[in-house]
Amino acid sequence: MSLSLVLPVALLLSGPALARKDRREIIDRIDPNMVADILRERGATVRQGLDAVGDPMLAVDGAYNTVVLFYGCEEGSCEVVQFRTWWDGDHKVTPGDALERMRTTRLGRCYLDGDGDVLLDYEVMAVGGITQDHLRAAYSAYYEHVQDFDRRVVGKE
Repeated sequence: MSLSLVLPVALLLSGPALARKDRREIIDRIDPNMVADILRERGATVRQGLDAVGDPMLAVDGAYNTVVLFYGCEEGSCEVVQFRTWWDGDHKVTPGDALERMRTTRLGRCYLDGDGDVLLDYEVMAVGGITQDHLRAAYSAYYEHVQDFDRRVVGKE
């Protein structure tokens, strides 16, 4: 077999392995484009923009009102990513419900804002290093938390 055929086949077969290795590489800054790609992998439609102070922000179109905010940003990458979902004041969630959720779950915060909207948020810090797989797992856990909250608390199962 000629080397000209072996090399392209070897590169083609190693592609998934190389991509997997990249996902396990330690990162200490979070690229908003990487987060957008993770959300798109889960089927979300993502619009990229900037928040009020000029940091990156992702608006996620889907079943819930969700944005992804970034903190500690320099030159296009950030130290912290925050997933935030909210339900407008048109719900029956009480401050007591929010406190009970905080008491019984370890993932993120739950609170009511001044307008009566209920919010869930969860932060992931890259300081010291994380992997893309960690970020994917964190988002998956957060999304499951949102679904459970919507079903059990907002929907009052």
